[in-house]
Amino acid sequence: MTETAKSLIAKSWKKTRVRKPKRGVAAIYAGHAIILNNKLTSVAFQNHLELYDEFISWLADVATVLLYSNGSLKREDYAYAHLASAICSLALSVRHAACIGHDVSAKILARSLAEYSDVMALLIVRPDLRTEFQKEEAPEQFWQKHVQRGKARKSILAALPLEGRAVDWSTQYESFRREEGKFLSTSVHPSYVSAAMTVLAVDDEKVAWPGFLGRVTDASVRTLVYAMQCLSLIVFLSRLPFGGKKSQFSVGLTFEPKNKLHRQIEARRYVLVRILRFLGTQRSEKGVFKVKDPKGLKEWAQEELRNQLPE
Repeated sequence: MTETAKSLIAKSWKKTRVRKPKRGVAAIYAGHAIILNNKLTSVAFQNHLELYDEFISWLADVATVLLYSNGSLKREDYAYAHLASAICSLALSVRHAACIGHDVSAKILARSLAEYSDVMALLIVRPDLRTEFQKEEAPEQFWQKHVQRGKARKSILAALPLEGRAVDWSTQYESFRREEGKFLSTSVHPSYVSAAMTVLAVDDEKVAWPGFLGRVTDASVRTLVYAMQCLSLIVFLSRLPFGGKKSQFSVGLTFEPKNKLHRQIEARRYVLVRILRFLGTQRSEKGVFKVKDPKGLKEWAQEELRNQLPE
């Protein structure tokens, strides 16, 4: 008889001589976190989630069109199809983590989302790199050669038709990505502050529920904004996934006016541009991308921790 997880756990508990707790405790924690956080989300969080969902929907449509293109894609074009799928999956994962109150995890995923988005945008402006990207057996080598330290964004921004105010936008955008990247690194790499942030994630003291089990806070608003801005390069670059005489991108897919999904992709792209413009004008009087000093945020978190520790 094959050992099952249930029987293995039951036997192991019996050996400890401690009464086995009720089954499904982890599932109960997760379920309660979902129910609780649906009630605790702020208006700001809900509004930004609405905006973010438009990006996810667009990515899902783009990935669908690319993957199910009836064999019209060339071998090298599948780099776009697979990247679009991965980006959509990561974007959904960021959403899930933020909505159940695990913002540190959401930030880690958002950083990966940013990296995948940069690679996708790079391959759009540098289609000659598609084969190298597909055949590279050591992904870190492609990353080091073409992407890290802003190399990809430099190529991507250079390909955009930037004039007038758009030039200022590109400068502010690069500064935004660089500073937010530093801030997110405190979540990606193990640190005392990032670990403690899971404990600080409590907005409503009337509800007894620890942050490490999942507690939504407005810290996730910043995470969602970062994710949307990282996706902006793909949105701005071209009429992905359709090509045209004036567009920079084409994988052999022709826009079909009678195809509902095709029309939806083009229409939602217009919506995304409007959302990104709105986010830009709402960032404050100091520029499109006002970013709090990461060092200042660390100092604030450390001060909060000192106040909570016993004397």
